[in-house]
Amino acid sequence: SEDEMFELSSLLNFCKEENIEFNVLSAGLDFFINPVLEKYKNKLKVFCNDGNFNSSYIKIDYKYLPVDCKLCGNCGCCKVEIIERYSKEKFKRIVIGDGLAELNPAKIADLVFATGNLVKLLEQEKISYIPFNNFHEVKEQLQQALTELDKEAKA
Repeated sequence: SEDEMFELSSLLNFCKEENIEFNVLSAGLDFFINPVLEKYKNKLKVFCNDGNFNSSYIKIDYKYLPVDCKLCGNCGCCKVEIIERYSKEKFKRIVIGDGLAELNPAKIADLVFATGNLVKLLEQEKISYIPFNNFHEVKEQLQQALTELDKEAKA
């Protein structure tokens, strides 16, 4: 919806101002994802599979298959291994999600924002999270979390 896109835009602007790299990780295909995110391409990075149209049928180029994932190892796009490229020592790793595909990434994240089915899954696994209904709430909670982290760093 238009509201959701405005909220996403606001969240992305906030992340850019705070020097937070915003990545979209999806097992979906580039020709579905990129058109939706086109106007934000200078504010985020997309990790997804590519549709290859170089023959008479569509071939999927799986660029992020798991190599050595200890948590699942059998998905079409290993979000865990992508996140692990960002070392815990240098980065705060934040996951925003709504389902099973974000459960394993949540296990290695510093902060998790959850909605939908992911809430139930995280509760079953006893993983802490911040619930959200929209990107505006994520932005507000992220601002608060950054303030808390600044206080801890200065203490």
